[in-house]
Amino acid sequence: MEYRRELDGLRALAVVPVILFHGGARGFTGGFVGVDIFFVISGYLITTILLSEHLSGDFSIIRFYERRARRILPALFFVLFACLPFAWFWFLPGDMHNFCLSLVAVVGFVSNFFFYSPHVSYFDTSTQIRPLLHTWSLAIEEQYYLAFPIFLMFAWRFGERRLIFILSVFAAASLIFAQLISTTHPTFDFYLLPTRAWEILVGAITATRHSTLKSGPWPDALALHWEQGLGLIGILLILASIYFLDVNTPFPGIYAIPAVAGAALVISFARSTTWTGKMLGHPLLTGIGLISYSAYLWHQPLLAFARVRYLGDPPASLMIAVALSALPLAYLTWRYVERPFRDRALISRNRVFASGMVCSLLLVCFGVTGSATHGFEQRIPESIRSASTLNFPKRDDGWCFYDVDSLRTLPIGPKGTKCYLGAAIGKKEGLLFGDSFAAQYDPFWDVIGKDRSFHINSISTNWCYPSEYQESIGPTWKRSLEQCAFNRAYVLAHLANYDFVILSGYWGEVYRLHQMSGVKCLVGSASSRSRLVVIMPSPKQFDENVGYILQKSMLFHEPFHLDTKNNSREELALLANRELENWARKYPNVIFLRRDDIFTSHGHTSDITDEGLPFSLDGIHISVYGSKMAAKSFQSSSIYQKMILQIEEQSLERGPAASSFAISGND
Repeated sequence: MEYRRELDGLRALAVVPVILFHGGARGFTGGFVGVDIFFVISGYLITTILLSEHLSGDFSIIRFYERRARRILPALFFVLFACLPFAWFWFLPGDMHNFCLSLVAVVGFVSNFFFYSPHVSYFDTSTQIRPLLHTWSLAIEEQYYLAFPIFLMFAWRFGERRLIFILSVFAAASLIFAQLISTTHPTFDFYLLPTRAWEILVGAITATRHSTLKSGPWPDALALHWEQGLGLIGILLILASIYFLDVNTPFPGIYAIPAVAGAALVISFARSTTWTGKMLGHPLLTGIGLISYSAYLWHQPLLAFARVRYLGDPPASLMIAVALSALPLAYLTWRYVERPFRDRALISRNRVFASGMVCSLLLVCFGVTGSATHGFEQRIPESIRSASTLNFPKRDDGWCFYDVDSLRTLPIGPKGTKCYLGAAIGKKEGLLFGDSFAAQYDPFWDVIGKDRSFHINSISTNWCYPSEYQESIGPTWKRSLEQCAFNRAYVLAHLANYDFVILSGYWGEVYRLHQMSGVKCLVGSASSRSRLVVIMPSPKQFDENVGYILQKSMLFHEPFHLDTKNNSREELALLANRELENWARKYPNVIFLRRDDIFTSHGHTSDITDEGLPFSLDGIHISVYGSKMAAKSFQSSSIYQKMILQIEEQSLERGPAASSFAISGND
């Protein structure tokens, strides 16, 4: 096959935006389309080679997979082995466990299935510390090339023009499917072959078209002008996609068409005789294009490990520098790993396959062992990996959260309402009701219940914030929706059985989705049927997983500190807390507990306890430890004493008329 310098230039135009996008550089918000360009180039080159071999009668399936092995495996395995020591010394057990599983998935070229999750986007912050996340695209290609050469062997007999028609039908079906699910199943759309195949097929169609293209009736000069213009349009389409698209764009449906079409136009018309082809054939661009595969392999591990090692949010300048450091590493990998393995005179076919098998076996053994040992957890000192201060109060640990989505053995129904905190036999009966933001306060009210002999019924399940309406802030297909309906009906039917009622939920999200009216109705119902209603606040919301940062600071022997800057979640939580506090003032027997009533250190509002540890667990919820420490802070406050007095009044009447005084969060 004739070498085309402009294709290496196109590779550079694909890989640099991907690297800068992941590094967070401005102006590259759509840089992820570089992968789509790679798919088109790959489809074109592979199909061109296969068609050439079919025409010459020299096609060999073994030789095809040998070429793929020489092209893909050496650099890939080199990068994978280079990741191991960094993962060993820098990863906490949970991250190491996931890394080990991803190793096995990468070796089996199924990492796109491994990283696919219906509720975790490729662009989520939580995914950016995964060193092998980018290998999903390699898995797509290899899955495609398992079947395509065999398909071509049979489809070739129909003739070249019919082959173009068949490929076009498959490409159109794939594109239509991608568009149809782009908003309903975006992660499936992004990660899996059925919605990505059309991009590779566009490259295949371009290659097949070239094999049948005859000279047109127009003069050579006019043809050159057309090629100049169409090649330029292709480059502009790619650049526009890189600049105008972003992570909120439904992708890869119709919004991927400009980049894919642009790549096909460049391949077709940016020839060495055109100035667009000469521009793409510049030595700088072709040099980057030659090392583009290794650069792509290196950039994600470099960025992921930099994010892991840096406590907090790394500055943009640092991440861009780290991303660009993939280029010199890529040159060394291309020079000393890729090129030698592509030389058949230097390394035979048997040695390529044998070394691939050995490397695969070693990586799989490491991955399986790491998974079985929970991320080689014995590497990490017990003081760091201990979960005693970093747990969420789960049912498995003796708390009440009825997590029917994760624990599929839990039945839907009344069992979710039969869990209690505090004293076994209490002088007052209480109810704690809500979602996981209520469950996080289980230890808080358990401490108070045991101290004051209160018997507290804790009813909580996923996404089930306190409301009189059957609304949800979570996925509607989850089992928790059914359990939530049962919980809400049960609570409404039994409110009069409790001396006091505690309500807590993911208030910021409820506020964002304009679902506060159901909460307010429930507050009103509870206040008329119970002696006291307590509304718990949303705790401080952080951008990052606080417990994770604490463990990293211990691992790296660095001071622990929290970034206290506000973020969108925190802003919503503050607005929701304020609205509920104002609503509580409408009732003399409703109290909204402020954060500064319960989250304090040495008498002052704080995100960190007296012992220097965070109240927060994951940046959203508080931990068992944080909940208990918050109870300790609350017990020393004046509002606590007034609340207890209100609950413990001897009158058996309930409702606001029985109150001898009103409690206000302003007291």
